[in-house]
Amino acid sequence: MINRRPATVPSSSAAYPPRPATSAVLEPNSTSPSAAPDSERILQSDIYSSRASAQNGAHSVKTNSGNDARYERLTARDGKPYFVLRGANHEPIGTSEMHDSTSARADGIASCGLNGPTAEIVDQS
Repeated sequence: MINRRPATVPSSSAAYPPRPATSAVLEPNSTSPSAAPDSERILQSDIYSSRASAQNGAHSVKTNSGNDARYERLTARDGKPYFVLRGANHEPIGTSEMHDSTSARADGIASCGLNGPTAEIVDQS
């Protein structure tokens, strides 16, 4: 399921209230055989400034998540593997959590590739 969750982007000045924003989240469907036992978040997008941008991001996840070439496999400074899903324009669409092993990262990519193209888009804002 791709959920758009409300978030807050801090303003640059205390005189202005925070601007509402949204992000796209890919979570496994609890009935899916590929879902993690604890239903961990698979992919988190950047913060979008509008609902329309978040919807475009969610659709981009659906379009690109089935293409293995769109995944950039990276290692954080602390040595934990993670991945970034990129669009056809090479812009990042979403980032995974930090994994304990490269095989766990591979499982996350496989789950994203399996669940992403057919994920339901649910607005939770």
